Amino acid sequence: MPELPSVLARWICWQISIAIALLHWLIDEIKVEVKSKNKLKPNWLFATDQLLHFIAITAVWFWYFNLFDKVFKTVSLPFINYKFSLILLTL
Repeated sequence: MPELPSVLARWICWQISIAIALLHWLIDEIKVEVKSKNKLKPNWLFATDQLLHFIAITAVWFWYFNLFDKVFKTVSLPFINYKFSLILLTL
């Protein structure tokens, strides 16, 4: 019988794979609906599709590594700390 951490690690990999697959399917379904109802330029549709796929993979990566709090704190830092805002204004 495999060790527990090994089993959990494999389960996490499956969760990531399933999450990315479901998001990929959802994005492609939305693309098909938009393509059938609107006359958008194919280049815009392709670029939007690729951007949404990139955002989905990035969101799953942030979820896996628990980066949401760190990114939120980093983005909100100029709004919370006026000294940091002043440093950014001098750049």
